[in-house]
Amino acid sequence: MQCLGITALHIAGKYEEIYPPELKQILRVTDNAVSKEEVLALEFKILQTLDFNVTFPSILRFMERYARIAQVQERTQILAQYLCDTCLLDCTLMKERPSKLAAVCLYAAMRLAKGNVNNMGAPALFWNATLTKNTGYKEEEVRGMAMDLIKFVRNVETSSLQSLYKKYSSARFLEAAKLIQQNSNNGGGVQQPTEKLLQQ
Repeated sequence: MQCLGITALHIAGKYEEIYPPELKQILRVTDNAVSKEEVLALEFKILQTLDFNVTFPSILRFMERYARIAQVQERTQILAQYLCDTCLLDCTLMKERPSKLAAVCLYAAMRLAKGNVNNMGAPALFWNATLTKNTGYKEEEVRGMAMDLIKFVRNVETSSLQSLYKKYSSARFLEAAKLIQQNSNNGGGVQQPTEKLLQQ
């Protein structure tokens, strides 16, 4: 089992990282309980079994595509990225398709960033025909999940799992995570409290 875990980590590192950890570094973590030859043999077996098909569409890639289509501002896209990262912590959401989770995250981010009215004072439009066509999801299909996601994110922000919130609250990420708290504290005006905002 240890060999399988180390081999999976080795494959993932080579695939995802720009500078993957060397195998000898990974083996050192196991106190050399597994040999290099065992890992390489299992790596070959795993990749053959998978027919070298190790690529799958992630939530983030779908969200980036949808954000380009929606032409959202950078801070809104970063907020959607924060929501994508945070929803990975919720096991119940992992049953959903990555494309749907991406649509939910972008929808929630757009609602939180823009409020319920546009610059002219008219009701804001978030999920238009173009987004419906390109995502495959109607607004009614993502609105309820967006509300659940925001509630989950707010619970995570007050729990011991603070690393994502701190990361996305930094200036480097345009303090995007703070938009959720601002909407929770704001009693009205253009930016309404989170639950009211998403229900409309």
